Amino acid sequence: MNRTYFFVGPSLPDAAGLVDPSVVGLRPPVGSGDLLALPAEPGDSVVIADGYFHHVRAVRHKEILALMARGVRVWGGASMGALRAAELAPFGMTGVGRIFEGFRDGTLEADDEVTLVHAPAEEGYRRLSEPLVNLRATLTRAVTGGRCTPEEAEAVVTGLAGMPYQNRALGQVAVVARRAGIDPLRAGELADLCRRDYVDLKRADTLELLAAATAPDPGPAPPPVRVNETIHLHQWRVAHGDPGGAAHGALRVCQLLDPEYPRVHEQLVIRFLAGCAGCARAAGERVVPGLLAGPAREADRGVDAAILHAEHTGILRLGGAGLPSCVDRWTSAEERRTLGVRELLTAFLVRSFRLRPGLPPDALALPVVRARPFHREAERVWRRAAELNRLARTVRPEFEPGRLPARVVLPWLAELWHRAPDDLELAALDRGFADLRHALDAARTVYLAVRHGGPAPHRAGEAATG
Repeated sequence: MNRTYFFVGPSLPDAAGLVDPSVVGLRPPVGSGDLLALPAEPGDSVVIADGYFHHVRAVRHKEILALMARGVRVWGGASMGALRAAELAPFGMTGVGRIFEGFRDGTLEADDEVTLVHAPAEEGYRRLSEPLVNLRATLTRAVTGGRCTPEEAEAVVTGLAGMPYQNRALGQVAVVARRAGIDPLRAGELADLCRRDYVDLKRADTLELLAAATAPDPGPAPPPVRVNETIHLHQWRVAHGDPGGAAHGALRVCQLLDPEYPRVHEQLVIRFLAGCAGCARAAGERVVPGLLAGPAREADRGVDAAILHAEHTGILRLGGAGLPSCVDRWTSAEERRTLGVRELLTAFLVRSFRLRPGLPPDALALPVVRARPFHREAERVWRRAAELNRLARTVRPEFEPGRLPARVVLPWLAELWHRAPDDLELAALDRGFADLRHALDAARTVYLAVRHGGPAPHRAGEAATG
């Protein structure tokens, strides 16, 4: 059965009593990383009304596109959802409501039209300021009903728009009206009008959005988009434990926990480099006289082909009997003292390998790890980690695995990999991570599942959403 996940807060604070039973994932306002951590599957729907932006990073466009690329339909309206839907409508995000239409058509331009300050969920998302889009709709209706002139409405809206969003309130209507030259008595009447005939456009649009997304026939879903796997998206997936890429998640667990993974990764890289066009023919030949002298053993043919490819493409400059200085950066002093030439060059090629600048070889590794016996255990660990992190967020909404302190996680990695702390960077590279920071992010995601299994305490506070 397809599921619907609904991100909402002050636009519909009583959502829990209004949502359709098909909405199984009622969530607080969306923030950066929340969509990547969502266990949504093809055919599911994600509905975004509210989203954080000020004290929490706003949901990124690329996160929404990544979700849509997974075959999930994403809807937006009312607030942050309306902004993102207007921006991503050309790519297939479905927008609903007058606020979405205003941003799409250009009659609304400023992001802070939908912004407000509110109390936390425990206090029912009580509004501590008023969104400009609601006050604009209130005055527009007053103009239509003949209770306000267009000039008066424009003066009040312009005055409110010039304020910081945190200061906008019904009590400020009379203030900005007087500043615009409107008679004080009339300014008070306009304030009373706004209080009495207040138009909550954000609530109306949220209800329309929810009805459209949960309708028996919501209309044809747009085709999935194609999203380039950039280094930034890769980093976000790792940091937030993207179950949408459950395959990526299982790969991370293999990289972290499989004791054989360094050998697997080395074979993967060498096989890829040795198979590059124009270089495979040289396998087994002497690469550079004086450095790798004599014919190669059968076991070394792939390594020598990979080294030759690196020499042909300018990655290595092998011109004499000594190793290139670049090898020093990618190997330890102990390795340079104890390993042979081929082993050192292999370490250099494996640790420096990237499919594109900054991007590790996940696409090559995924089919390899799926065939390994450890993969089933990796999937189990990843599912458990995703569930524990989700439970932690229900206790403390601001919880992020990425905030687990490095001083706790790094010693665990050193113990897990049987490496000295100073060697962890090279150990991370041996396991196919872009660097130790990426390995640390992946380790943080599964740390609770592997070591403890319990979330941290809760601390509430005020928030701002759009």
